[in-house]
Amino acid sequence: MATFDFNDDNLSQSSQLNDRTEWVPLSLTLVEYPKGDFLGKFLALISLAPFGIGAGFIALILFRRDLHTITFFLGTLCSEALNYCLKHTICEERPIRRSDLYEEYGMPSSHAQFVWFFATYVIYFVIIRLHHMNNNTIIENMSKILIISSSLLMALLVCVSRIYLQYHTISQVLCGAVVGVFFATIWFAVTYLVFTPVFPQIVSWKLSEILLLRDTTLIPNVLWFEYTNTRQEVRARSRKLFFVVRAVFSRRLHKRRQPTLQNINHTLRKIKTKTNLFRIQLLRRLKEAKVRLLPHEDLRHLSRGSGGS
Repeated sequence: MATFDFNDDNLSQSSQLNDRTEWVPLSLTLVEYPKGDFLGKFLALISLAPFGIGAGFIALILFRRDLHTITFFLGTLCSEALNYCLKHTICEERPIRRSDLYEEYGMPSSHAQFVWFFATYVIYFVIIRLHHMNNNTIIENMSKILIISSSLLMALLVCVSRIYLQYHTISQVLCGAVVGVFFATIWFAVTYLVFTPVFPQIVSWKLSEILLLRDTTLIPNVLWFEYTNTRQEVRARSRKLFFVVRAVFSRRLHKRRQPTLQNINHTLRKIKTKTNLFRIQLLRRLKEAKVRLLPHEDLRHLSRGSGGS
């Protein structure tokens, strides 16, 4: 009974500690929408687009190791740092307070600033650097229009979602969009004029060789370049593999056809055995015919003579 009371006391103390502990949600990923509002649910999912973009950045950096992608990602981090400084400098509240879950400020909108920084940088990159695609002007123009329009549509939907879900006012979203466009313009100019000329020196460092960093500045269209080179390499390797496999099979077949020393000895033993049997059979027949062999005659001679006749 004493042990049972002790456990009850521990449970009561732990429950009191849990009651005193203040639990707060991670507001970075928490998005609320009106219950039963399917449009609000869709816009809530759209507002999570910056996290998908961040995951895409990490995947590209891990698998491509391109300095332009790394610089682009550093620009988004600098944009977020700028947004944090502006929010705590302006100190403007959000439109509504959701049970003290969101204590940070709302001016300017970090989501709007992020997506418009991303969209603006992508537009500059497509117009200035992305060209010579497949030597086809129609495909090149259609791809540019598709990339630019999808980036702008995503940015607009994210901004609408932040206003519709009442996380930001229209002025906060517009301010975030303006700051994102302005900072993306500055960052692209700095990357194009300052960082890009230094990239060849960076990739020549020993650390860059260990990390497999590369510079694709002189390649007009990286996607088309990698596609054509990969296709050519696959074809060359497949042809080489075909010749290697054919050579291996021909060697195995030649080895099977070529007689070995063991096979030759086995064949000779068979011939010798058959010859001995022939001698024994011939001697029996001569005895049965009562033919006497002369002293200078040999069974071998008779066997050869009979074989020759």
